[in-house]
Amino acid sequence: MSKEYEPTSELSLEHSEINLASTESKISVAELEHIKSRRKNIAKTFASIVLGVSAIGGFEIYSHSSYSKTPNESKTILEKPTTKSHSKTFNNQVKTTNEFSQSNPLFSVSPTFSQNFTTMSNGNINQAVWNIYNGPAPANKEADFDTNSLANVRIKNGKLIIEAMKQNKQDYQYTSGRINTVGKENFLYGKFEIVAKYPKGVGTWPAIWLMSSNSYYANLSPSTDPRRYLNNGEIDIAESIGAKPNILYEVIHSAYIDRYTTRGDYTKVDAPNLYSSFNEYGLDWTPNDIKFTINGVTYFNYPKPVNSNYTTWPFNKPFSLVIDLGMGGYWAGQDSSQYPPLGINNNALPAELQIKSINYYKYIGSSN
Repeated sequence: MSKEYEPTSELSLEHSEINLASTESKISVAELEHIKSRRKNIAKTFASIVLGVSAIGGFEIYSHSSYSKTPNESKTILEKPTTKSHSKTFNNQVKTTNEFSQSNPLFSVSPTFSQNFTTMSNGNINQAVWNIYNGPAPANKEADFDTNSLANVRIKNGKLIIEAMKQNKQDYQYTSGRINTVGKENFLYGKFEIVAKYPKGVGTWPAIWLMSSNSYYANLSPSTDPRRYLNNGEIDIAESIGAKPNILYEVIHSAYIDRYTTRGDYTKVDAPNLYSSFNEYGLDWTPNDIKFTINGVTYFNYPKPVNSNYTTWPFNKPFSLVIDLGMGGYWAGQDSSQYPPLGINNNALPAELQIKSINYYKYIGSSN
């Protein structure tokens, strides 16, 4: 038994409302709908979770799948790492532009979407591909004001840098960055490979994730339902908080999953080189299955449930890629007693989420 997070009596639905004070944010309607309660359930509880543990390639896996099933819904099956797969060492195997390829016949050999930051000049990111959010952190009572400044979002020395720092901005004590591909690049099935190095420091909340490109299913619930965004689903490829050092979370969210698990269906991986090395965080997404990988090893598998509908499998519509580095808030700010008042260690700042490359291989085959 393991208790990861204790709920507090002050948590309530209204706390997840979006702050739209910035008229410069230009955040999409779809994203507003989605992040209105984004990661809301993280703030509740991990209590009474049964953890299964195995290890491979320097990573330790803690798998969670505890929600009950009905006769027409299959329980999630977690695919543990096998000895047939081996971790890659990215310190010595950094890919170059012409070396990006993959061999799984379900996906294209070469990427159909690629951002190889190692070949890009220092300065701004490509805004034909990326939206840069500019405004108060849009959910979870996070303590950062996200900006489009080069100080917070930039390309430098062959890496995309999203940097959080102690800096006053309007009524916020911290600035950081958040980018997405909403309205510019959509993804429906496919293979992602993202080479990244995560920041350390209590209070940091870096995440690479996929959100619905539009409110395809949200309107199936009343507008008064604060959890209607879950109808559209969410895929957290790689998420961590500094308050839980060297732990990486891989998470699936949907209306049904979150109803029965509080947090979503997830695996947490003990990653001792999370902060010291670049690793490849991957996702293999087909019409029937979603697999999460680290350095080519599968740590978490979510198969499409039997007789599924949008509550159990909303992952049949286009999604957009989101990358952000949050500060504090419901989950990442849980160490407020040690680092008052916001649960952020100022001595750990500035902190950087660094990404060398993002490659997406289109789904071309059948997984049947």
